[in-house]
Amino acid sequence: MVSEVRASAAASSRAARSRLRGINMGPRRPFLFVAACTALVALSTSAFAENFQAQLGKANSKLAKAIAKQKADLRAFDKLIVKEFSLTLELILVKLQKESIEPAAAVEAAADALTAAMTELKGSADFALGAVESIAATQIDDLGVTTKNFRVGGLGKWDAFAASVGQEVAMTRSRIESRLQSFAKKLESKAKKRPLVLRLVTAPLPTPVAPGAEAPQVLQAPVVLYAVSGSSTTALADDGRLSISGTADPAANAGLVHVTILATDGTAFDQDVVAGPNGVFKALFAGNGSGLAEGNYRVIAHQGGAHALAAVSVP
Repeated sequence: MVSEVRASAAASSRAARSRLRGINMGPRRPFLFVAACTALVALSTSAFAENFQAQLGKANSKLAKAIAKQKADLRAFDKLIVKEFSLTLELILVKLQKESIEPAAAVEAAADALTAAMTELKGSADFALGAVESIAATQIDDLGVTTKNFRVGGLGKWDAFAASVGQEVAMTRSRIESRLQSFAKKLESKAKKRPLVLRLVTAPLPTPVAPGAEAPQVLQAPVVLYAVSGSSTTALADDGRLSISGTADPAANAGLVHVTILATDGTAFDQDVVAGPNGVFKALFAGNGSGLAEGNYRVIAHQGGAHALAAVSVP
């Protein structure tokens, strides 16, 4: 009897402990589920962050390699531009020495060579910027975020590269101008003291670009004056010539460019010229056929809503 009572009591005790465990464990089950979800989210977020940082590291590395390649290619190509320009000027001097061309024609040939060199210089800079921009834009699309290395004005790799391209253009322009000045002195000496003026008008920086931002296709390319030259003889008055060359948009207004020269006394001459497929245009002024009066002239090249200004003289 005693054993039966003890067995019954033990069974009751076990049942009670079981009920207590059920009561105590009930609230802990949702707590454990929430904790597990929180840990899973934290783990997922950490993995995502690590994956994003890895992708960002690869993107920065790819951008850095592209920048290094384009900088090297740009420098090498710009050296070729200067070399080709120098050789062309030397050939002009040889022809002048052999009297196979007139001094005025030599000046105009040098102006043509100058425009060609500056057009190639701007084209090489635009290509370098465009190549890096396309890589940066792809990374922006893939990552969905722009870090400072890809932002214009972010003071990162992109800004540093754009600045270096501008510096390369400026240095190459300086080398071209130095060779131009040397050529002008030699040319004037060989031209039997014939006064000559040959100027590098401008060398605009590469077209502004922004990685990931599409450029409106409706925009007209700017009119740019690269070279203006003037020549005359000391023996005759009012026999000056002016040569103006630059680039415009060959697709705008059928490539038509209106060029005007304006003397200090108000006398004006104008021409309509057509930009070629590469955008290069050239205008030659010799007054009414006999020549231009000596003095300073303002030059205006106009195409649709774009225009460029310069100044030159007939010496």
